[in-house]
Amino acid sequence: MNIWFEMVGLSGVSGFNIEINEERVKRLGKIIQKLGYKPISFNSPDLFPENDDFIYPNYVFFLVAIDHRTHPEPKRFEAFVGGKLYHGSDLMYLLARRAQKNEPDLFTAKKMIKVTEKDITRIFSIGDVTIRDPAERALLLRDCAQKLIDHYESDLRNLLKSSERYLIRQDGMGILQQLRKFQAYKDPLMKKSHLLVKILRRQGYFEPVDIENLSFPVDNILMEVALRSGLVKAHALQGKIARGEQLDEMEVESLRNATREAFEIVSRKS
Repeated sequence: MNIWFEMVGLSGVSGFNIEINEERVKRLGKIIQKLGYKPISFNSPDLFPENDDFIYPNYVFFLVAIDHRTHPEPKRFEAFVGGKLYHGSDLMYLLARRAQKNEPDLFTAKKMIKVTEKDITRIFSIGDVTIRDPAERALLLRDCAQKLIDHYESDLRNLLKSSERYLIRQDGMGILQQLRKFQAYKDPLMKKSHLLVKILRRQGYFEPVDIENLSFPVDNILMEVALRSGLVKAHALQGKIARGEQLDEMEVESLRNATREAFEIVSRKS
């Protein structure tokens, strides 16, 4: 499968092509199928609250908002709890759930509007390790809480209702579009927004009617995996990539689209 793109610049026209290795993509899909992979359910009682129409979606909304770069350099945000190693996001959810068990409405707008750096440090510390940038996380949580209060009567469910189950709408009221109001969800790749939708959908709180708009964000790591594994071949860009040169926006977007298509094929085949 060859995808040709034309780049038109001030200096003229140049072309490059990106190839998806269908044989390798299908082979990977079959391997995953044989492994018997089962999607995560996001209902582990150690990490998530019980299914409650109000508590669960709001808990997930606030936790996903701060689910990024958890490791405080040079340390690792990880610890053994009950004989099991938790690290990164898993440890963050574990500690959040531990605090939420003692205060069921902790991760709601009413409580998060007042959250401080000291609170984040207290909740997300274990042993001598504390989650990275507690002040920034407190700021993001307060922003989420304030906008839930201002626009959605303090409840994420009202955002879900106003979307009318659309991810993207012409009037800008789709859930992915509305989430951009929140500082934590402004990532142009919408990684957190897609994760939130994934969890809510998996647990039965949101089922989009425009499922075709539900994809997955492709970051630099995933593009590197696609290139190194040979799922995607960027023939005319190999020289620039090998030399460590920066790709321009059109080249990156073309590579991103090919990577997304390759992994969507893997998903369908598995």
